[in-house]
Amino acid sequence: MKIWTRNDKYLITNIINFINDVDIQRIYAEVNARFKNMDDVEKSYNDAVSNYKKLFPSKLVPKIYTMVNAFNYSVISIDSAVVVGLELYLGSDCPFYVSLQYPMYKIHKLRREFIVRDAMECWLKSDYDNAVGKHDLVSQMIYNGKILYALDKLLPDADDSIKTGFTKKQLEWCKASEGAIWTFFIEKKLLFSTNETQYESYVNDGPTSKGMPKESPANTGSWMGWQIVKKYLSSHPEISLRQLFETEDAQKILRESKYKPQV
Repeated sequence: MKIWTRNDKYLITNIINFINDVDIQRIYAEVNARFKNMDDVEKSYNDAVSNYKKLFPSKLVPKIYTMVNAFNYSVISIDSAVVVGLELYLGSDCPFYVSLQYPMYKIHKLRREFIVRDAMECWLKSDYDNAVGKHDLVSQMIYNGKILYALDKLLPDADDSIKTGFTKKQLEWCKASEGAIWTFFIEKKLLFSTNETQYESYVNDGPTSKGMPKESPANTGSWMGWQIVKKYLSSHPEISLRQLFETEDAQKILRESKYKPQV
């Protein structure tokens, strides 16, 4: 494998070509136009980091940087930093996304309101890697539920629609259908399924949750995991957020939460 260095002529040529590319310059101009002032983003991020320090004492606090990277990454974590691709937060009205044929469920979230939320989610996931856990549905639900619970604490003023990525109508549907969603998972014997193709729409982004009404969002399992985590911590107030993340036994959390929504 070739290791690039700062003096590598090939790398330098590629960087120059990237900077001088007409499409990149057009994207960069749009980013500059829409992000002339980022005081709101900076304040929100500083507030989130302040909360992070309190909730995760002694943990490394990330710095945030921005970039333009031709729609490759919205956020990535590198060492002690989170890097945000601003061209993926230009607003739902940005014509780039339609021309790139992004689906509407994605375009809905390509807004500046999601920058800090996505940055903190990215950092949490880099700190607590889900790859080490089990890969049945309930484990994925609880892991994503922990992330949402942490975002709740890090961004207390953010609307639930920002934390979840759901529209307000989708959130209302989830709240009204909580018992029905739980029954669906049980009757379909999905909770302990390790078949990721069978359950992926319940814990990942997408247009809707497979087998549920069209009003449902994707990621209903993650939303339900959030409810389970909240129920678990309501009866275990002594458990810190860090201890919650370090508890890898999802079935223990489910069992001790005594979660049983009304149908």
